Amino acid sequence: MPSRRQIEEIVEALRAEHDGGPAFAEAVEAYAGSLDDDEREVLGEVLLQRADEEVASQRGIALRLASRGWFRRQLDKLEPPGGRTP
Repeated sequence: MPSRRQIEEIVEALRAEHDGGPAFAEAVEAYAGSLDDDEREVLGEVLLQRADEEVASQRGIALRLASRGWFRRQLDKLEPPGGRTP
């Protein structure tokens, strides 16, 4: 019976090997077939946690990009017409 930590490591290995998408989903499905009901439940929890982390990461990237855009617009307002002066 694999521990939660072992299941997490296997999920990470599958993610690294398949780089997401349908191939990753198929590999996880094949792995899930080798697990009992309790282990599959843990696998589901691990996958949901990883999905939440990915969504949070994407939101963070979007916020940083939006913030940089706002900051750049503020700096642009400070520059004289025609660009920066030496």
